[in-house]
Amino acid sequence: MTMTGRRAAALLFAALGIGAALAAAPTPAQLDALQALRLSNPGAFLAQLRAVEAGPPPTDPLLRDQLGLLVAQAMALESRFPEALQRADQLARDAADEATRLRAAALAVNVQAASREFLDGQKRLEVLLATVEPLPDSALRRHIDLVAAVFYNQLSRSEIALRHAERVLAGDAAPVERCNATVQALVARLSRAAHQINDAEFNVVSALCVGSTTVLPARYVDVLRARWWTARGEAGRAVAHLQAQMPALQAIGYAPLTAEAHAELAKALQAVGRLDEAQAQTDAVLALNAGLPSGLPLLSARRTRYEIALARGDDRVALGELQAVLTAERAYEDEVRHLLVAYEAGRQESLTRQQALALVEQRNTQLVLDAKHSERTATLFTLLAVPLGLAFVALLGWTWHSRRLRHRHRERLRVDRLTTLWTRQYFSQQAAAALAAAERRAQPMALVLFDLDHFSQVNSQHGHLSGDALLAAVGAALARLQEPGRQFGRLGGEEFAVLLPGAGLDEGLAFAERCRSAIGAVRATAYDGRAALAITASFGVVSTTAAGYRLRDLLANADQALYRAKGAGRNRVAAAVVVPVEGNEAAA
Repeated sequence: MTMTGRRAAALLFAALGIGAALAAAPTPAQLDALQALRLSNPGAFLAQLRAVEAGPPPTDPLLRDQLGLLVAQAMALESRFPEALQRADQLARDAADEATRLRAAALAVNVQAASREFLDGQKRLEVLLATVEPLPDSALRRHIDLVAAVFYNQLSRSEIALRHAERVLAGDAAPVERCNATVQALVARLSRAAHQINDAEFNVVSALCVGSTTVLPARYVDVLRARWWTARGEAGRAVAHLQAQMPALQAIGYAPLTAEAHAELAKALQAVGRLDEAQAQTDAVLALNAGLPSGLPLLSARRTRYEIALARGDDRVALGELQAVLTAERAYEDEVRHLLVAYEAGRQESLTRQQALALVEQRNTQLVLDAKHSERTATLFTLLAVPLGLAFVALLGWTWHSRRLRHRHRERLRVDRLTTLWTRQYFSQQAAAALAAAERRAQPMALVLFDLDHFSQVNSQHGHLSGDALLAAVGAALARLQEPGRQFGRLGGEEFAVLLPGAGLDEGLAFAERCRSAIGAVRATAYDGRAALAITASFGVVSTTAAGYRLRDLLANADQALYRAKGAGRNRVAAAVVVPVEGNEAAA
């Protein structure tokens, strides 16, 4: 925060009377000022919040909930994660205002990400995103998208994180929101293609965040820039930058970020040969890491200490540090494995929930049809008073009409009307049956999972009707590749799959290339008639030989390969590196 901004905040708080314990309950303006101070000066925020808590509590339920949310945020800022989660849960359940309940639920997701409880955090986030999906662009919707961007970046799902960050930037984002979203977009891009980033982009992000009223993302950019410099062999620049910014980083009082900063500075100092200073920085990491759940700063510090001992020629100390490195690596590998399990479990739970909702909707539709059928049948019975011939003819007509209605309804459940491919539910049913039969006959099968690249940009630039036209053209191109036993399914949005009977991995990869070429040749006209639309797709392929015959396992491994194809530049095919999926639930 600039000196002018700090003076303005001090004057504001002096005017609002939050400098000491209050003699009266806090007003809405005072709580809003506290929220602003949390983003601009976390240390002052914690001090002022304690002063507010020492005064009488608000009598208005909305203000009381708002103060409770600030208290939970303060607990998270101080790394008191269990207390923060308990308070956030209570507000998400009992707060009088829906916006406060949703913000509290979002805080719970942030807390569980910070404490590395990704499995529960993923489940919470899926429910939260489903709740706000119908909402128009708003501060609340953008806040949830930012939470999702942070969460998925920590899960190493940069593609998903980037999508949520870009959605914030596409809306009417305030400066603070634009700062946070730009930082998360930068994190996602660094994990996917760090070689494409340059100094100018870091300068733009830093200027954007310094110009807003938030300080934590700006300091995080300082750590990211130093890590990027060190990786590029410019450790000297990283040292100078982090040493200049370290007082501001420590002043925030956020232990996870401070630990990362010390770890990066230690690595850079060791790289330029300043071993004693590097050792001191690793000592700071070890002291901070005692209360932190994440093992990444600890692992980095342990590796640096090992390199320092080697550089000094102290074999005895180096051996001890190597043992510590191996222990830290095992802990971090366990954490990464937990991330993968959490993502897959959350994704599977989301798919199961979608299928359950679709089944309920289908049953309701069938009940409505049955009710109409019963009503019309009852009406027909009243016609028995008329001549038998007319009644018989009417009955035959109704039976024919009823069968047509039922046939049309069954077709709607089986075929996606836009692409003419199978629906998710019908594809899953047919695929599970085909896999079971193939397993009994010991016959191999391959699953091809693919996703249209940058399809959301078509909708945002040309409108959803243009997107529908492109989807229909893609469906027509894929339909030409269908054969008996080989049917495509639209799993949702721009995601598709096909199961290939009797095919191994090589045949699956070859067929995926055919599909990629067919989609690349698709052309459609935008709804306004002013643009020609084209699209590419990224593919993941897996075989039953490697992943078994459960549809759930095949989808999970093909999805991993699909994201690797996207991460490698899109418009390409990748084979799955099979990762066992935990649990013994039935196939999807």
